[in-house]
Amino acid sequence: MRAILDYYFFRKSKKLEKILSDRNLLLQQQVAELTLELQREIAERKQAEVALLESETRFRLLAEATFEAIAITEQGILLDTNQTCAEMFGYEHSELAGMRVMDFTAPEYREQVMQKIRSGYEGIYETVCLRKDGTRFPVEIRARVMSYRGRTIRIAAIQDITQRQQAEQATVLAERNRLAQEIHDTLAQAFAVVIVHLDTASRKLTTDIEIAQALIKAGRDLAHSGLTEARRSIKALRSQLLEDGDIFNALNRFATQMFSATNTHIVCQVIGEIYPLSPDVENNLLRIGQEALTNAFKYAKAKEIQIELAYQERQCSLRIKDDGQGFDMGSVSIINSFRFLVMSERAERIGAKLTIQSSPGQGTEVIVLVNDRKDEEIVRKQGQVNDL
Repeated sequence: MRAILDYYFFRKSKKLEKILSDRNLLLQQQVAELTLELQREIAERKQAEVALLESETRFRLLAEATFEAIAITEQGILLDTNQTCAEMFGYEHSELAGMRVMDFTAPEYREQVMQKIRSGYEGIYETVCLRKDGTRFPVEIRARVMSYRGRTIRIAAIQDITQRQQAEQATVLAERNRLAQEIHDTLAQAFAVVIVHLDTASRKLTTDIEIAQALIKAGRDLAHSGLTEARRSIKALRSQLLEDGDIFNALNRFATQMFSATNTHIVCQVIGEIYPLSPDVENNLLRIGQEALTNAFKYAKAKEIQIELAYQERQCSLRIKDDGQGFDMGSVSIINSFRFLVMSERAERIGAKLTIQSSPGQGTEVIVLVNDRKDEEIVRKQGQVNDL
């Protein structure tokens, strides 16, 4: 009986050993599979971290290479900037992280900037900023809202436009001085002589009525002459750029001066033989071209701008095309903006057809088509000669 029990327990222990061995083998397999899976996850995570580090390094290199200040913010707090930003605002780079955007904004513009941030505005706008020493300077800001590691951040490119505004102010001042000179050379001079004549006439009224009447007549004639000259000057008022040449050279000089400090390549081309346009047409055509070039300078970020003037037998066309970022033609706020309305009004004033074509990432093209009245002018002058 004992032998039977021993045999029974022996067989049972063998079964248990086999069961335990099988379970142990299964656990080893599961551990091996889990280990491999964990190793794969670790490798993938390391690859992702390396890729992220490389991406962040590339972004840092690009940010440091740009001439604009780059600022990354979250809810109005600075997370990071490039060195250009630190230099622009007069801080050490290590000081900027954690500071508020409002610390860099002039008090009267803080509400404007905060509204742009809260609304997620991604367009371009101008404001006034503060340096560390308290000095103020105008800037142009362009921002984008992005998602980064589950957080919503705002990346802003900031450009100091002090020199641009100074150039614009200098242009306005020069134009004012020129207008003042025009007035001095017409109305002021004529009125000065008229006053002298009238003063003399008033003294002669009681002693020599004929001389007094002659002086009054001379004063009246001078007043009419001065008024006629003033009207002629206003009608034929030309930009200083047109004083020393034609519209092609004027636009070429304007573009060269405006983009001289940038990497934008200017290509100027004239098609056909240049002939004179009427002063009003030439002046308005120049102003439209200047507006198109100014818009390209401020907003396009173009690598190349083409300026083309085509002189045909009965019409003249101006085409200005850039390869910049363009804009959505469906945007009512852009199309109805003041800068486009001004070009449209100037084109209508000279009976020209204005066409603007643009799309995001494809640049912008402005075309002005003017019907030429050169032949009509020749016929008119010939008729005058025949009449003589």
